[in-house]
Amino acid sequence: MKPTKSTENYRSVIAAISPFMTNNIDIKNPSVVAWWSAAYPGFGHFILGNYFIGFILFVHEIALNILSGINWAIYYSFTGQFEQAVQAIDKKWFVAYFPVYFFTIWNSYQQTRLQNEDYIIARQIGYNIYSNSISLYSFNRLEEKKPYVAVVWSILAPGLGHIYINRLFIVLLVPLLILFMYMSNLLPAVQYTMVGDFESARNITNPQWLMNLPSFYGFMAYDAYLKTIEYNKLYKRYQQLHLEKTYQHQQFQMPI
Repeated sequence: MKPTKSTENYRSVIAAISPFMTNNIDIKNPSVVAWWSAAYPGFGHFILGNYFIGFILFVHEIALNILSGINWAIYYSFTGQFEQAVQAIDKKWFVAYFPVYFFTIWNSYQQTRLQNEDYIIARQIGYNIYSNSISLYSFNRLEEKKPYVAVVWSILAPGLGHIYINRLFIVLLVPLLILFMYMSNLLPAVQYTMVGDFESARNITNPQWLMNLPSFYGFMAYDAYLKTIEYNKLYKRYQQLHLEKTYQHQQFQMPI
């Protein structure tokens, strides 16, 4: 719907394009976003584009998880060593972990609902897209891209799929991924596994760090896929806005 003069001052922004990033709002499933927050606090807020809060929650999760020994307790519980699981917990930090954890899930769910409402209202009263996509250091051009390509690159090396779609803030997580891989001894364990030395592979791994990796890999692939789809939709809307402003008569009313 083309905005009228009465709605011009209330136009909502659904996306902002910079040389290093595209941040946008779109319809999302609140339960899915909350699930990613439960899988690893911070991920749900990254999906919503709340990067500052997301990084704080992400770092908080890493610190409290290590200090409280939660991953060790989970590992021992999965292997039936329940007494060791209880001993692995540091009660001084364990109690402090859960208030922020549950808040992260609740807040990401509420923020998703609010963003969905803002998006619907923006589409009804008229919307805008801010674009400043070129600088001396980089540029960002909206174009249609293939979601499966972003997923494949993210699986091969997390971060590459986000470079493909120019979602560069998420690439800042890659150094933490390297830290997880190094501290967990993942690569030596893979080498032992490839030569059939499964006992050495099991003994060398550090579950406290290793258990961060499945959520990390899954999120990077999912986020690259989701944002590629959203950016493709945004590209079409950006073209629509350009055509309306350039060629459509001001008195024209879009049929309902």
